[in-house]
Amino acid sequence: MEYVEKDLSKQLKRVKELPTDIEPFSMEEIETALSHCKQEQHRNMITVLVYTGIRSGELCALAWEDVDFENKTIHVRRSTYDKRGLKTTKTDTERHVDLLPPAFEALRAQRHLTYLYPCKLHDVELPGNTFRKENLRFVFNPKVVRQQKNSDYDYYGKRALGRLWLELCKKANICYRNQYQLRHTYASWMITHANVNVSYLAKQMGHADIRMVAKVYGKWLAESNKKESDRVWLELSKVLRNMS
Repeated sequence: MEYVEKDLSKQLKRVKELPTDIEPFSMEEIETALSHCKQEQHRNMITVLVYTGIRSGELCALAWEDVDFENKTIHVRRSTYDKRGLKTTKTDTERHVDLLPPAFEALRAQRHLTYLYPCKLHDVELPGNTFRKENLRFVFNPKVVRQQKNSDYDYYGKRALGRLWLELCKKANICYRNQYQLRHTYASWMITHANVNVSYLAKQMGHADIRMVAKVYGKWLAESNKKESDRVWLELSKVLRNMS
C-alpha cells in the first residue's frame, strides 16, 4: 500500500448540511412573544428578524450606516461570531434587503434609542484572515438595556441574542425553538401567506439561487403551488367565461 505525503483533506470543500428541524412560529406565537417584551429594543430586534429573514449574526452586526430609510432597505454586509467579533457574512457576499412595514417601523423606533451613539472603529474579519476597519454605530446596543460590567462591547453576540429569545419564550409560554427559527418563520410566511417569488426570496435571504430555498422549504412551496394553481384557474376561467 502506498501513502500520499500531502494532506488531501485540506483540498476538500466543506459540504453544507441542510437543516432538518424547521419549525417556524405562527403569527399568533410571534404576536404573543412581542407582547411580552418589556424592553423596546428587544421587541425591535425580534420584529426585524421576523420581517426581514436576516441571520441572527447579521442582525447583531447591523449598523446605522447600513440602514437606508429613504429606500426602505438595509445593506447586509457583516455578521458576528457566537460570542463577539465581526466578520463578513456567512456566504462572504453583501446584499440589500427590503424592509416590510413592521421591520421599517421597528427601525424607526430603534432610532430613538441608539442613533446618536458615537461611531467607533471596528475590525471586520475578511476571508483569508485579513481585516478591514469600519466606523460603526450599531443599531442594537446592549448598553441601552443595562450598563455592561467590565465590557466595552456596543453590539450583541449571537449567544446573547439566543439567551434573550429563550427567556422571552419562557415568559410568553411559547414552545421554545431557537432564534434561527425566526429566519425560517420569515421564509415560511412569505411562501405560505404571500406566495412570494422564490427568486426574490432567495436574494432577500442571501442564497446564491433558488435551489437552497427549494431544498429547505420544499414543503411550504408545495402547499403554495397548490394555492397558486387554484388562483391561476380562477383567473383563467374568468377570461373563458367572457369569451363565451
